[in-house]
Amino acid sequence: MATKTNRPDAVPDVQQTDGQQTGAPSPELLPIEQHREQLKIKIPVFIGVCAVNGWKPGKVMTETEFRLTVWWSKRKSVLIKQRFYPVTKKHFLTMKRCA
Repeated sequence: MATKTNRPDAVPDVQQTDGQQTGAPSPELLPIEQHREQLKIKIPVFIGVCAVNGWKPGKVMTETEFRLTVWWSKRKSVLIKQRFYPVTKKHFLTMKRCA
């Protein structure tokens, strides 16, 4: 059987300064209001995302985390609409055309 041993040779050479790795850019933490302004997200969408996630004004996060959360919140609302209000070919065929 193979056994796992902790050898100093197996550890990759990573220099750390003050708890952070060198060479990796540190993500910029900004308030969510500033992210909203930079990304031009509409106020109703922003208020809904804050309500769903329980965010308070002044919450600080990275831009990537903010973008991902807003995108996922928009996607969930689309999936819910498609589930409860499915549009099928039959619906299109029975609809009256507006002249």
